[in-house]
Amino acid sequence: NHVTLNWIPGHEGHLGNEFADKLAKRGSFLKTLGPETSVPIQKNFIKDKIEKWCQQLHQKEWNLRKDCRQSKITTPKVRNRWSKDWKKLSNYQVRMATQILMGHANLQRHRFIMKMEDSPICPK
Repeated sequence: NHVTLNWIPGHEGHLGNEFADKLAKRGSFLKTLGPETSVPIQKNFIKDKIEKWCQQLHQKEWNLRKDCRQSKITTPKVRNRWSKDWKKLSNYQVRMATQILMGHANLQRHRFIMKMEDSPICPK
């Protein structure tokens, strides 16, 4: 293969360049059809913006709920700093932790309140 590079100073006097300049000027005055011209954005930036938007929407819906009183006391925000740690737990562990946080765990004290145990203190 053979490549030849030519330097054309200022595009003046060359028919192809003069024609390209005229088309570019004419095109700058035309209305854009379709989506506006865009500037490339990194995928991580878009992903972060979408996640933030989803989180804000989720938080708004959470705040507007009239139920879940106990859940809102322990988790007022939809994304707590410990929410990532919960993803590492098994289903059983999540269920037990949720029951403890919400006050619905089958613990000795709760069983005592429900008259299912003789003492609220767990045996050693």
